[in-house]
Amino acid sequence: MRRPIDSPARPHTTPLLAALQLFGFAGSSHLLDQTVSLLPSYETSELARTSTLFHSAHPQEFALQLVRFALVPALVEEIIFRGVLFAIFLRLRGPGFAIILSALLFGVIHQDPHHIAIAALLGLQLGLLRHLHGLPLAIAAHLLNNMLALGTTFLDEAEGHGLPPFDAGAVSLTISFLISGCAWAALAHRLRSSSPIAERSRTDLQAAHQMDE
Repeated sequence: MRRPIDSPARPHTTPLLAALQLFGFAGSSHLLDQTVSLLPSYETSELARTSTLFHSAHPQEFALQLVRFALVPALVEEIIFRGVLFAIFLRLRGPGFAIILSALLFGVIHQDPHHIAIAALLGLQLGLLRHLHGLPLAIAAHLLNNMLALGTTFLDEAEGHGLPPFDAGAVSLTISFLISGCAWAALAHRLRSSSPIAERSRTDLQAAHQMDE
């Protein structure tokens, strides 16, 4: 049975590697959020105004926010950008083209210049996750990141929780940097090791077509 050209064989993704990529994506998002917040006019940006929507310490409202701002965007956006569009671009020009173009489009739809930069860069990481580990892991990474963003804001707003804000201090930034760096290193290693597999799959498919002719 022939394997479709847009579905090359992938090395097995272990639970530990999957967990690294999930939290590595969240770490990248946190680092980018903090970096963009230092840019001029951030306080008046749509991204800053949107963050105020999450400031609620009421559990019922928090549950609704999880569905509205975490679950639905993760499913819809990933199915569209790393699912449908990625598959189309992959067939047109290959994985590199699919990763870059889907990331750019993912950034553009967020409209706000500050948010565009974050979304486009995170889109590259999601594209690599989709290409190297499959769409389900990209969806899971997107969902976990959204849930953590809402969850830490909820804890920050909850009275008497006794925890410092997630964004305070250098500890969270250091942890995010380390986890994100390890995740990107693992992606780079997987990309190098999986390239021969993808190339063999493409070559086998071309050979099969020649035999059919």
